[in-house]
Amino acid sequence: MTDKTWIDVQKASRILDLTAGRIYSYHSQGLLRGRKEKGRLQLFLRDVVGLKRMKEYPDLYVVGNLKSTAILSRLQQVEREIELLKRVIQVEDPPLDLNPSTAVVVYTNCVIESGQRVHGLDSIRTWAAVIGGIQFKSLQMMYKHVEDSHPWRPFLDLADKMMDSLVHSKHYDEDLERQMLYSKLRRARDSMRQEAVLLEAELGQLPPALTAPEEPETS
Repeated sequence: MTDKTWIDVQKASRILDLTAGRIYSYHSQGLLRGRKEKGRLQLFLRDVVGLKRMKEYPDLYVVGNLKSTAILSRLQQVEREIELLKRVIQVEDPPLDLNPSTAVVVYTNCVIESGQRVHGLDSIRTWAAVIGGIQFKSLQMMYKHVEDSHPWRPFLDLADKMMDSLVHSKHYDEDLERQMLYSKLRRARDSMRQEAVLLEAELGQLPPALTAPEEPETS
């Protein structure tokens, strides 16, 4: 019994309306898979049919993989979006567990990064995670061990600069990763602001406008 999934060059030529030489050329380019049977080249029928469809609808197919460009492009876009959503939204960054030494290092590096004029995506990813991981205890640790009575300000400033850099980047409206990083930085910045307000209140440094109003005396 013959294996109908494989056909000879002559039959492929008739199906594709091409010369045998062109068939051999497509095989050598990897467009048509083949095997040797008794010294003669046989071609994978599915590849031949796929190439025929590609010839009939050239705007829909890509030479080499015989897949619809529209479908393939959309599938790849969906896969990228899913991966970005996993990385940027679904996976929460763990809180930083700082000791006196690491608190100073993180603060110092933040001051240095904030002074940079350009912030690359790798840097933004890193600092979005760092700022999001700095919680109340981390701010307390920084307050005790860095020479700054408001150690959260460089982080808030850096978040604002990076958000501005993202939103003004080329193709921001079409770049899902930049949009997600912007949202992540904004959440991290707003969370740090809340923690800073709590710490300032604990330290008695909160401006009068942010302190709770005194209860009126009752007679």
